[in-house]
Amino acid sequence: TLISFLAFSQDQFCNVTVIKGKNQYRYSDSFTDYEVQTKGKIKVNDDDTRIVSISPGGYLKISKKTFGNKRSLIVESSAGGKLNYEYYEGRTEVPFEPEGRKWLADILLDVVRMTGIDADGRTKRIYQNEGIDGFLEEVHQIASNSITALYFENLLENYKLNENELVSVCRAISDEISSNSERGRLYRRYSGLFMASNTLAVQFFESVSGLSSNTERGSVLRSIEKPIDFNDNKVTEAYFGGVDKLTSNTEAGSVIRNLERSQSLSNIAYVRLLVSVKKLSSNTEMGSVMRSLKNIDMTDPDITDAWFNAIDAMSSNTEAGSTMRHLMSNHTLDDRNYLRL
Repeated sequence: TLISFLAFSQDQFCNVTVIKGKNQYRYSDSFTDYEVQTKGKIKVNDDDTRIVSISPGGYLKISKKTFGNKRSLIVESSAGGKLNYEYYEGRTEVPFEPEGRKWLADILLDVVRMTGIDADGRTKRIYQNEGIDGFLEEVHQIASNSITALYFENLLENYKLNENELVSVCRAISDEISSNSERGRLYRRYSGLFMASNTLAVQFFESVSGLSSNTERGSVLRSIEKPIDFNDNKVTEAYFGGVDKLTSNTEAGSVIRNLERSQSLSNIAYVRLLVSVKKLSSNTEMGSVMRSLKNIDMTDPDITDAWFNAIDAMSSNTEAGSTMRHLMSNHTLDDRNYLRL
């Protein structure tokens, strides 16, 4: 299996390649070039200055070039787990003690942040010793989206966070990860955690709204399985605020149709839903969504006002006519509604 990740910024390049359990990392900026290869499970000590263990048959290979000067280190684990070190300055092998050990202590923190080595152990240590603030400060130092996501996964999988901590984590995923696909993956996977309370749900929907990819945002909103409390106005507004920011009519329509199929909507939610429908720029999508609403209560005057306001916003006579014929065929209308129609 070959998995490759590329990341670029104005002055940084990062490449990650995974082949059959062997990982290769290349990182460069204006001053430094790193090449790191790993195999097996690697553990580091509590201050990130030395290797504690590598699973038998595994290894860590580090090469760093700064202003043309190159140093490299190979740490291999024997069948019994004993660590063997080779240290080079340029092409010359130099005894690991003391210079190699000192060099490893100087660079290991950069390496673990670059590669995700011992991410589970470091997450446990940092969170237990420094709390959520310490954890978030650490992920802020990590440049790679995939490695940052790995730390969030370790935290969310292994620790029961309180509401305030989950609010902070939900917000931090948006702040610390620039990749829409990584953020979307985390939001889909942990949507149940981020929907544990209405306060969390509001933050979750606001964070999801920050995704710049229509596909990812739509995918996250459609993936929610936990009931959404549409009797809470803040939750309702936060959810539909995310729908309104979708610039793709197709995605917005898909999310709204899925919402009615998968959630129990209050009358207030239907009013807000129709406000979002009115904002669609596609008449076809507007009509399709409105004709798909099977559980809407057209005896509620606020809903019928919102429904006809959406009809009035249609510029297509064909779509407006089709949608009004659907209304008459599928709902019993009172005199007020017929006058409006």
